[in-house]
Amino acid sequence: ELSELEQQMQALRQQKDEIETRLKGELVEMERQHHSQVKVLQREKEEYITATTSAELNDTTNELQLQIEQLKHENSKHQASIDVRYFFFLFNKNSSRNETIAGSFGKEVARWSVRSRGGKVCIEQECEALQMQLTQTRQ
Repeated sequence: ELSELEQQMQALRQQKDEIETRLKGELVEMERQHHSQVKVLQREKEEYITATTSAELNDTTNELQLQIEQLKHENSKHQASIDVRYFFFLFNKNSSRNETIAGSFGKEVARWSVRSRGGKVCIEQECEALQMQLTQTRQ
């Protein structure tokens, strides 16, 4: 009976060892899979950050480019306005040559309108005001 119990104990120990070995193998495999998944998630995270940063940089670059274009446009309008005022100054300064300057003035305004594109409305408004002043000066 004792020997039979010892044989059962031995069989149980063997089963226990087999189960422990199997569980250790499964644990190692689970750890390997987890490590693999962590690597994949880290790579995806880095790709997302890179893509997001790149997209944000592109958006910022586009925004800055638009601001630059707007500043160029504003500068063009201001430059055209300064040019119109300068010619009006010359017109007033050289009142004996009013007709000659008035003729070249119209040509210059047309050239400025083409050059400044978006500033055309601003120039046209200034022209109207200056032409009204010119008419009043003649009277």
